[in-house]
Amino acid sequence: MKLIQITDFHLFSKKQKKLNNVTTYDGFKKTIKYIKKNEKNIDEILVTGDVSEDGSIESYELAIDEIKNFKKNIYFIHGNHDDKKNINMIFYKEKFVKKIEELNHKSWDFIEINTVKEGYDFGFITEKELINIDNKLLISKKFNKKSRLNYASSSISSWNPFNR
Repeated sequence: MKLIQITDFHLFSKKQKKLNNVTTYDGFKKTIKYIKKNEKNIDEILVTGDVSEDGSIESYELAIDEIKNFKKNIYFIHGNHDDKKNINMIFYKEKFVKKIEELNHKSWDFIEINTVKEGYDFGFITEKELINIDNKLLISKKFNKKSRLNYASSSISSWNPFNR
């Protein structure tokens, strides 16, 4: 199974808007173009959070309009910048969009870890979520499956010491 993971688009409602002096829509389009040109025989696409920076309906429409051209199932999780109501409304209109845990494979389980802390720009795992993860890992182990834990979190600062 060949999976492509794309993440952290940080799109805005306006294509020309910038984040840290980068036009996020242009970077997103270049990434999609690169994948289409260079990656063949893709089975599934994983979208692992922070699709939008502003949480706008328009930003999710921009994303889905590009992603649907892969003509593959898209499995996604929310990121801490995503507005769950808006992303679900736009993404789930499409039949090919599914929750990441719906990705079935004979020897792998794909487990979402919810790290979203509403209103904050960082991820957090609650005690309840840890118990949920533990239960899912036990089920995977029972069926002799490997587990891929999927989460979106801004646990690493956007400050980069190499960009001095």
